[in-house]
Amino acid sequence: NRPDPPWQTLSTPLVQLNKNFELEPGAATSWEVADDNVTWTFHLDPKLTWSDGTPVTAADYEFTFQYAADPAHGYDFAWYWGFSCNPKNWDKVIAGELPVTELGVKAIDDHTLQIVTEKPAPFTPATMIFSRPLAKHAVEKHGEYYNNDPKTSVSSEPWLLEEWTKGKQIILGPNKNYTGRHKPLLERMIFILGDKNQEFSMYLADEVDWCYTFS
Repeated sequence: NRPDPPWQTLSTPLVQLNKNFELEPGAATSWEVADDNVTWTFHLDPKLTWSDGTPVTAADYEFTFQYAADPAHGYDFAWYWGFSCNPKNWDKVIAGELPVTELGVKAIDDHTLQIVTEKPAPFTPATMIFSRPLAKHAVEKHGEYYNNDPKTSVSSEPWLLEEWTKGKQIILGPNKNYTGRHKPLLERMIFILGDKNQEFSMYLADEVDWCYTFS
């Protein structure tokens, strides 16, 4: 599998893909849909924590979905949730017609997240591979850009932000407090930033192991 980009490696989605592209537990150990075919329940791993020891809870996911739907933030990926699992009231919330608290994503308790969709969507679990949450407590303490600074960054994944030199590189090192299921296969990841037109040339020259741009 190719590594995720650095901005997607510091929090754990509800579900993940294995090497065969099959769904498997991520932050959620199991999930089911009710008889109404629109009410999904995800059961979170009670052992999963952020690197500062704070538990990962359903409130993190509820907060993140509400943040994404809040029109004040102008989230540029809002369209994805609108056409995929489409949580109840998503379109009305992003249009500013309803408050974010009316969104069909609720933390029932610390380890139970409920997602109610507008209509039956059997592919809902698959869409949750993109459900990487913000750490609610970190946003409240340090602001929404807490992961831009190694001093305030927290992670629920095997890596931590060690360095971000803008325009040059991002370095992720080991999260020694990792409590999740997927042990890392790498000790460190270094993401070289710069001219995207040079990425493929660097790949061919064996200067980098992976690149996005093939041109």
